[in-house]
Amino acid sequence: NITITEPNQVNISTSFTEPSCHGGSNGSISLNVSGATAPYQYSIDGGITWQISNTFNALAAGTYTIQIEDDNGCSYSTSETITQPTQINITTSFNEPSCFGFSDGAISLNVSGATTPYQYSIDGGTTWQNSNTFNTLTAGTYTIDIKDNNNCSDNINITITEPNQVNISTSFTEPSC
Repeated sequence: NITITEPNQVNISTSFTEPSCHGGSNGSISLNVSGATAPYQYSIDGGITWQISNTFNALAAGTYTIQIEDDNGCSYSTSETITQPTQINITTSFNEPSCFGFSDGAISLNVSGATTPYQYSIDGGTTWQNSNTFNTLTAGTYTIDIKDNNNCSDNINITITEPNQVNISTSFTEPSC
């Protein structure tokens, strides 16, 4: 008597890690394969190259088809879609100084998207703060840097205007004697 057994059915599950920033390429896909006949090899480029690792790194957002080949040469495939964080969106408002030449202006930012919480810098990234408001500002153009919890960054330029300078001109007429 000869008994021929066939390998167990293959089971494939996948998981992914998003890129840390919108448009980034540090995402990954990991596969968990069981059944069929181990060991397995994996390809993410249509079978051009193969690897024994079940993890693919340095991936951008998108849909990927991964081919799996077992030790008997049987082929399987699965797809996984990597998503990504949204872009940083910034809106701003300002209060101009109360008088010409004063330094009581302010900038406020409303930030959404990416990965909270955010930090803000008005000095080119030398110092960072959690508050989205900058006070005691004079008129001028400021570059505000914003970074999220994954160190993804963006910046915005905002110009604070000020009231017009009050110009007083006087003239006098000399009395005639």
